[in-house]
Amino acid sequence: MQVLEQFKKNKILKIFIITIIIFIITLFTGCTTIDSFRASFFPKKTLKGDNIIYIGVYEPETGDQKQAGKEEIEGIELANKMYHNIKGKEIRLIKVDSKSTSSGAKSAIESLISIKPVAIIGNTGETASLIASKSVKKAKIPTVTPGAKNLLITEDNDYYFRTCITDSQIGEGLADYAWNKPKIRKFSIIYFEGDSTAESLSNGVKKKLNELNNNVSPIELEFELKSSGIKYKQIVKEIKKKSVKGVFMPVGKDTADLFFKEIEKNKMTDITFVGTKEWNDPEFIKMMKSHPKIKIAFTADSTVNAYKKNSSYITPETQKFIIEYKSLYGHDKVPTDNVALGYDSYLLIMNALNTSPSLKGEDVKDALFKTNGYRCATGIFSFDKNGNPLKSVNLATIKNGKVEPVYTTGAPIDADGMIKIKTK
Repeated sequence: MQVLEQFKKNKILKIFIITIIIFIITLFTGCTTIDSFRASFFPKKTLKGDNIIYIGVYEPETGDQKQAGKEEIEGIELANKMYHNIKGKEIRLIKVDSKSTSSGAKSAIESLISIKPVAIIGNTGETASLIASKSVKKAKIPTVTPGAKNLLITEDNDYYFRTCITDSQIGEGLADYAWNKPKIRKFSIIYFEGDSTAESLSNGVKKKLNELNNNVSPIELEFELKSSGIKYKQIVKEIKKKSVKGVFMPVGKDTADLFFKEIEKNKMTDITFVGTKEWNDPEFIKMMKSHPKIKIAFTADSTVNAYKKNSSYITPETQKFIIEYKSLYGHDKVPTDNVALGYDSYLLIMNALNTSPSLKGEDVKDALFKTNGYRCATGIFSFDKNGNPLKSVNLATIKNGKVEPVYTTGAPIDADGMIKIKTK
């Protein structure tokens, strides 16, 4: 009888040991980070320890937006490695996957808010950011989106900010460049029907050109393209007839390629074509090798492709960002605009935490609004009343297959920036 009892005890002990081993294996293989484990299993009191501050990262790591999400996370994590201590407290990141879906975004932001981080960075997606907007406002958690441009995200919400400039701001920047750099006085706009982004950009172009031309529009022609049956030859003929020298054209690679071919056939290479950051893409750059005489310019939120050049919008943080990025991810790898914007989003929050009188959401939010001339990797930041950045628009061109800066709107802000981040 004693032998039987001893056997039962040994069996229970073995089962217990096996269970512990399985738990440990699951811990280090099933959880993406130690932080996510802590967030899931440790009490909230531990998360709010005296020496730890948590910043939430609300980005898609799966689904069709995962590449943009991955790039923004790269920038955020790089900044965290460089600046991970403030006022004697350690900054840690808690990541949640919004999964590139509405349901995934809703679940992710609710989970993140329940942990009560001092601030949140995200999302790269317009829809996911809109979904989060009401929730972060209700929870009073300051949130910064690196790349979502929809104006509704920050409208009537004092707790949502953005690092990227809006489409309307981009449009104004494009117009400022075309008017002041090549000094063009006759313009055309070409965009696709139903493209809300192109429409917002075009509105910005029109607004700025009217302002520059004493409220008289210098736009000679406006073409709203349909998805099929584009009459390239006819459009180019009309542009030539009106002696247009500047064309705003927020279109993709394939459409631009066909336009450029027709322009070359008509020997109209004195025209400057202006587009958006989608032109700062490897496939577009490759396509432009077939059009060496076509003059183009486009927005580039970061200055990473020419950070060594002497330019008014290069800040010391730009150079530091490039050096640290290459050191971490490889000297042959070039950070994208998304990486730079993720990096700057983290810096803006760190600056607000540093200048805020407390870690309360309302105080941190107020500190973000007071940002004035703060120098980051993509430029110099201040915020307007809606949480949109007041910063210069950077433009680039392509020379010999490489992206190079060509223009920065407005005069650089002379402010020295706010109090420097305290690090160990």
